Amino acid sequence: MSRDNILTSRTADLPDINSIKNRFTVLLADKRINAAYLESQLGQQQHLVFAKDEIEALALIQNLSFDLILLAFNSGGLTLIDRIKIPDGLNRKTPIVALMNTEQFPQKIPLPDAGCEDSMTEAALERQIIETIEYWRGKQSTTSALRYIQIIQNKTKNNLQLTRTICNKLFEELPCQIKMIQDALQKQHFKLAEETVHKLHGSASFCDLEDLRAPAFALESCLIEKNFADVNRHFQRLQACTLHFINHEPFILANLLSD
Repeated sequence: MSRDNILTSRTADLPDINSIKNRFTVLLADKRINAAYLESQLGQQQHLVFAKDEIEALALIQNLSFDLILLAFNSGGLTLIDRIKIPDGLNRKTPIVALMNTEQFPQKIPLPDAGCEDSMTEAALERQIIETIEYWRGKQSTTSALRYIQIIQNKTKNNLQLTRTICNKLFEELPCQIKMIQDALQKQHFKLAEETVHKLHGSASFCDLEDLRAPAFALESCLIEKNFADVNRHFQRLQACTLHFINHEPFILANLLSD
């Protein structure tokens, strides 16, 4: 298979951004977890991704953006945390919850030093996981949305009307642009993909949205240099970061209207 055909097939496997909009994506890396039970208890707004071991978890965190990561607190888990927290890591800002066994918990391990924001024991594990996902979904949504609002308000010098206009335009254009890029890559229309990424890159740069600007710049550079081997990886990252932003649309717009 040629490299162009490989690129097309890999890009075709990616979900459409509108099909996963507003979902809270959680990585669970612990073989003790009852996956079937959790999926039956949590609604479709929670997208659960299970990893059978640290190797599979590492591949996932390098290529997909997660809203929350829950993993076994052992030597393999500690190594994985170090990889998650690298400066340019896709999930470096994602909260990590340590899943500890009953022998570990009384030791009062300094979780912040280990890179974790929270912990739980194996007792009633699934019930605790459900409660933790619900807690972090609410907290993450509010914190991230307020950060995006502040970034754009800084750009508009606190002009509320202009901030609303920019946010509405971003929420309208970004999903369409991501879909256009994905379709263009699937059809190997690389010039169209490059032009669309350039527009998205320009919008992200103008609004100082570094979360989107960096992956857009990386993808645009690959397309300009015809470095097709890395195109799929950078597109996945751009899609994930864009999804993370547009998932906050209801809260951001409601917050701006209430001011």
